Amino acid sequence: MNRAEIFVEDKVHSPESIALRGEDIFIGTGDGAITKVDKNGNVEKIVDLGPANCVQSITVQCSRPPGVRFTSQGKLLVADAYYGIIEVDVDSSEL
Repeated sequence: MNRAEIFVEDKVHSPESIALRGEDIFIGTGDGAITKVDKNGNVEKIVDLGPANCVQSITVQCSRPPGVRFTSQGKLLVADAYYGIIEVDVDSSEL
């Protein structure tokens, strides 16, 4: 880790798994979103998988997407702890 450096700081909540497409990084985050980070460090929320601005509670089941991978067709497969496997079109933000 001698040559490691922080790329994006304080812009994504609890990033877990990443998937690369070209120079873009797609991340499943702890707040239930799929987020894109470009090569310049710009951050864009692509889609909320659960209720917007979800706070973990007993009454609301929030999304938790710890696994993301692209298919050969360019769709993002998301393994969500609460909702199962979800396919996301990251270009149109459609589930």
